[in-house]
Amino acid sequence: MSWSTPWPGPRTPTSSPRATARDSGTVSSAAAYASNPFRTLLTRPESRPGPCAESLPSVLTAPWFWSDQHDHKIQMAGLPQTGDTEVVRGDPSSNSFSVVYLRNGIITGLHAVNRPRDFTAARQLVTARAAMTGDEAASEDLPLSELMKRHQSTAERRA
Repeated sequence: MSWSTPWPGPRTPTSSPRATARDSGTVSSAAAYASNPFRTLLTRPESRPGPCAESLPSVLTAPWFWSDQHDHKIQMAGLPQTGDTEVVRGDPSSNSFSVVYLRNGIITGLHAVNRPRDFTAARQLVTARAAMTGDEAASEDLPLSELMKRHQSTAERRA
């Protein structure tokens, strides 16, 4: 699954109705581009999930990335932007912490170092565009998975 692919031609709009030229020098499927809720910036998110996940609708999930760097597992979910409020969970000096990004009380992303549980919950929270306060995001006593459960029950009551 890929939201965009390299475009070798000039960075100008294309005449094809099925593709849209982007300033990053890529061409994206018009359907995926139009329905992708995470396309607030001119970005080029791509992922290559395993065979089981390939059947899922990729344009409806938050972009994510992970990397193992020596004894650090670095994971990122969502597309935080300049101006988002940064809230730190945990102690960065302990080499196990997360940074939650909020915009108008909605989680837009998370960067985690050695915090796989925060990352797993954040992928769901970002995809759901869940609301939370800065105090909730910072609280070590409130797991992000609990915030996801709270968001799901609120969404069910609204439906």
